[in-house]
Amino acid sequence: ELELALLNNSFRLAYQPQFAASGRLAGIEALLRLDDPVLGLVTPDAFISIAERHRLIVDIGAWALRCALRDASRWELNRGEPISIAVNVSVRQLEEPGYESSVLACLEEYAFPPNRLEIELIERSLMSSGDKVLQELEQLREAGIRIALDDFGTEQSCLSLLHKLPIDTIKLDRSFIRAMDTEPTVLPIVQAIVSMAHSLGKRVVAEAIEHVGPVPALMG
Repeated sequence: ELELALLNNSFRLAYQPQFAASGRLAGIEALLRLDDPVLGLVTPDAFISIAERHRLIVDIGAWALRCALRDASRWELNRGEPISIAVNVSVRQLEEPGYESSVLACLEEYAFPPNRLEIELIERSLMSSGDKVLQELEQLREAGIRIALDDFGTEQSCLSLLHKLPIDTIKLDRSFIRAMDTEPTVLPIVQAIVSMAHSLGKRVVAEAIEHVGPVPALMG
């Protein structure tokens, strides 16, 4: 079904805005969806692991990057100002020979500056990756592309590697944000993670803030 979805152009991208604490639009994240005729829009949780096992993730990821850069380029023309785009990437894509070159070629095709593209990898996959993946990330960063660590806080051992990982952004997992109002012990943890990330020179993005209003815990 995934092979047919690629052939039939059944994948879609949904876009989620990222806002600064001031309310300024800081960027947009591209979210992959499969438009299934029976199930409707299916989220990646249902199919990414299958795509990775059968190498389909390489072609799906290439489609997602091209689509995101194409749309971001159009938005820049319409808005008349720069926009940053974040795209989720699988470690399996980074293991593919020539991945960096393919990304840079796509950026050149759409005349999109590398420093406005952010590649996101989930915490657990990055922790289990080898030296080749880390080297590939370093090369992407040297080209100006930003790297984000997604779902931070879901794996315990990542703290010991955090200062060594080639990342620019830490995305605080939504489970922390949703628990802040109901579990008093969560707020100090969130504040500590934000403080630690800033001390390491990392940008912080908090997931699951989807309403208008002040967020005191994250504005330090």
